[in-house]
Amino acid sequence: MRPVLLLILVTLLNVLTATPRYIQPITHEYHEADYYAQQAREWKVVAEDPTTCDDMAWYHYYLAAHFANIYGYEPSFNVSAIHLAAEEVLGENDFALHYLRCRQSTTSKQRFDNLRAAYAAAPDQVESYPGLATYYLIEGDMVQYREFMRKIDARNPFPRGVMEWSYNQLQSVGKNGVLITHGDNDTYATLLLQAVHEVRPDVSVVNLPLLANFPTYRKRIVNELNLATPTEDQLLYSDLLEIITAGPRPVYLGVGAHDNLVAEQAHKLYLTGLTFRYAADSFNNLLPLVHNYRDQWRQNDLFAPLGTGPRQAVADQLNQNYLPALLELREYYQIQDPGEAKRLEVAVRRIANRSGLEDRIEEFLAPPPHNIASENVALKARQIAKNFREIPAGNYQYQLDEKGNFISTFPIRKEGIKTIKLSGFWLQETEVSNADYQLFLEDLLRQRYFDLLDTVAIAEADYNQFLPEGQRDPSINSLYRERVELLHNHPVTSISHRAAELYATWLTEVYNQDPKRKDQVTVRFRLPTADEIAYAARGGRKYSPYPWGGPSVANAKGCFLANFNTSLIEHPINGKSLWDMVDKEKALRNPSSEPGCDFASDGGLLTVPVDAYFPNDYGIYNLSGNAAEMTSQDGVDVGGSWADHALDMEIGRRQKRTTPHPAVGFRLVMEYVD
Repeated sequence: MRPVLLLILVTLLNVLTATPRYIQPITHEYHEADYYAQQAREWKVVAEDPTTCDDMAWYHYYLAAHFANIYGYEPSFNVSAIHLAAEEVLGENDFALHYLRCRQSTTSKQRFDNLRAAYAAAPDQVESYPGLATYYLIEGDMVQYREFMRKIDARNPFPRGVMEWSYNQLQSVGKNGVLITHGDNDTYATLLLQAVHEVRPDVSVVNLPLLANFPTYRKRIVNELNLATPTEDQLLYSDLLEIITAGPRPVYLGVGAHDNLVAEQAHKLYLTGLTFRYAADSFNNLLPLVHNYRDQWRQNDLFAPLGTGPRQAVADQLNQNYLPALLELREYYQIQDPGEAKRLEVAVRRIANRSGLEDRIEEFLAPPPHNIASENVALKARQIAKNFREIPAGNYQYQLDEKGNFISTFPIRKEGIKTIKLSGFWLQETEVSNADYQLFLEDLLRQRYFDLLDTVAIAEADYNQFLPEGQRDPSINSLYRERVELLHNHPVTSISHRAAELYATWLTEVYNQDPKRKDQVTVRFRLPTADEIAYAARGGRKYSPYPWGGPSVANAKGCFLANFNTSLIEHPINGKSLWDMVDKEKALRNPSSEPGCDFASDGGLLTVPVDAYFPNDYGIYNLSGNAAEMTSQDGVDVGGSWADHALDMEIGRRQKRTTPHPAVGFRLVMEYVD
């Protein structure tokens, strides 16, 4: 038989004999969207076959379609239509009918009533057990809750790798601590370890979504932790964290906690393993981190060869959360025990490879960049320090919406106001310029650090993609008023976050090797946090929407006070952009002598000099506009840029952009080490 014909016959046979597989919860198995879509199609055939009358086929059909939708399969499945079709053929004694009704319920009462009906119809169906355990946890019936947890452990246990991870998460919490979790995978195996296996009963595990959405659960937690009783029914995650941290017990956030919450509280979170210790004051996390790793964790899954398959894939998703702790431990052991450091490096690479993070992790595994500054840099400590301004200690306030997202730096009501206490620091008065960065590049080139040069190179950028059609030009020279060669005083952009960190390391070495530095004090340069930039932008004012203090992006003369994208602003009367309302030819050729007032818009289509416009009351330039400011959190920038809307000029607004980016630059904080 011809090979091609044989292949066709084998393929056809596989299709004809395809057997759909039982759909496990995503806490037990992980598959891609295409897998679930294929399973939904196969279960549809079984469910709609009148000769089978299999109610569980409808269950698996619905759940496969639901998971395909969750993981972004297109076109999405109409799960409501699947439910309605099941209603036509299933009876009131069928488990699947009540389970699908549970899934389609719009209120918590309907959901749990239908779930209990499904259990009554088929008490042996393990599929209802996780939901019922959650229900009894919410209601505070701990006897029934533990009973269903035992049934799950006996009938459909969590993958071993998930249990190992959850065990180590519990062991990352200090004695009598409160562990705040967020998702299914970082919560339910952890709860099962406590309820069934009595692991760390001293720890109170609090699931944030349950706390936010179920008053009975919230009441029980408030009583258990001896907390102040909240008066509102709907609370932000940040409000709940504030209530919990005001209690008498130490608080830990699981590393899988809500991204916005972690970013917002980053200055108060200290890594202790698979958790962050919340501390309003400075906390030495190294000792508990090393202790947890060495004496408390189960390490089989860290160092033994990992398995394969969909159950292991769930653990792989969780295991990437080990990486921050393992990297910090590796750095510690490089001095204390190089052999252990090497062992940790192997574990880091294995976990990163399984998580698709191998390229990113190599940046952290590279040898630490020491002595990258030569002794021949034409830059002295006095010159460096001259460009930094002292920012006094104080409080920074801003407001969040009901979902925990930034609204305004000028609170307009009492709800959602956050207060951050900041110590004093020194901030660079201008963004790092092309000339500043060129010194860095030239010094690396002289020393033939070619690998580092690849890392810190300025990426090519297509500026025209950010400009309206009427302003685009293939020649970059035409987009600037100065020739490109004269842009030395413009902010450097289109570099990576790692490049900015390496520049900070280089500048630290340049400063500290100068024997004439002031008072012989050692300093460190670093990227600022988002809160530090926002606080400095206020210039000492309690409530300022913009660094210049005024309520508008323009002054009384109509001159713009920052470099932003005026083509994105619509005039309230005729709906035209400001760019459409000026004489473009005159605007480009006849700039005004007054900074920020030149008819055209705001002084430049792209970047302008780092000391353009007026500084704020702390003497800091362009904390809104020109180039957006990188922060210590990779991928998050603040302040808005030449490419952004006027709304993005408001103090405190954050954007998520991958660097290198032509609209994102950076400035540094200077810290005294001794």
